[in-house]
Amino acid sequence: MQKPTRAQVLALCAQAIEQRRQAAQAAMDAAQQAANQEEKSSAGDKYETGRAMAQNARDQAARQLAEAHELAATLGRLPAPAQPQADARPGTVVYTSVGVYLLGVGLGRVAAGPPAVFALSAAAPVARLLVGCQQGQTLALPTGPATVEALG
Repeated sequence: MQKPTRAQVLALCAQAIEQRRQAAQAAMDAAQQAANQEEKSSAGDKYETGRAMAQNARDQAARQLAEAHELAATLGRLPAPAQPQADARPGTVVYTSVGVYLLGVGLGRVAAGPPAVFALSAAAPVARLLVGCQQGQTLALPTGPATVEALG
């Protein structure tokens, strides 16, 4: 079970963000097309309801698209850690006995593994446990104990 490099973890995150962006764009396009295809009928309320539902779906997809762009910007702003690194902080890749964690951007699981790779926002409960940890330290994660094997 080979651990991914920092560059590989960042590439996995960028790929996950791009997938979210593409899905949001496709949903937005589909909602717009549905709204455009809604035909006026003698039941005017049905027409207006259909257009309103399509507009709501388009607005939701637009929010998801904006979120994906914000995640990409956050990923791009993560600082590259100075070498050697004594403790984990935003931008750090934390290699543990149970998985690999990138601190600073909230994407969740970006690779099933092994090892599983997670990208966590600083506000995530697990990220709060990892910030400040040092190599060799044992942490009580929600899934059980984990030993910090390396910081990158």
